[in-house]
Amino acid sequence: MRYAALLKIIEKIVDSKKLESGKFRLSKRRLILGELVEDVIAGFRPVAQEAGIKLTCQIKPDIYVNADEQRISQVLENLLSNAVKFSPSGAEVSVNVIAINNDRVRVQVSDNGPGISSRDYPKLFEKFQQLDAPDRRMRGGTGLGLSICKAIIEAHAGQIGVLSCDELPDESAKRSGSIFWFELDRIS
Repeated sequence: MRYAALLKIIEKIVDSKKLESGKFRLSKRRLILGELVEDVIAGFRPVAQEAGIKLTCQIKPDIYVNADEQRISQVLENLLSNAVKFSPSGAEVSVNVIAINNDRVRVQVSDNGPGISSRDYPKLFEKFQQLDAPDRRMRGGTGLGLSICKAIIEAHAGQIGVLSCDELPDESAKRSGSIFWFELDRIS
């Protein structure tokens, strides 16, 4: 196993233990969410290109949140990593920042992977959970990433979830894949 991969696993275990013990601290400050998202995407683009994935984004400018920049970046990196990991080469992964209303903003990561059955939604964000799939071992993972993402978003008084693209109400938008999203409170 490569050193960097091992280090990431150790970091996830440490984060998980901090969450359990209540020693997980946030350093919140006023951020322009779109700038944070653009920075994360720019840093992640080489990983996506190596996998043959095109990254796109649509960002509503001038949306401010009170958040821990490092932790929200960690959530977005995890969602992007999963989207790239489960999308076939040549596919597109898109990130959208959407104003829900004057009080909330949503960041969503859409992929072109196999999608997720709604019966599996409840266990997705639990520790050490990985969905059964024939190629699961080839894709790797610890089963900690989404549980850590959930804890980070909930520590920000936000919400996180998933929707399978085949469940979209608009028939023209139906395709394979999933949309992972999180919502945060907007500030002025």
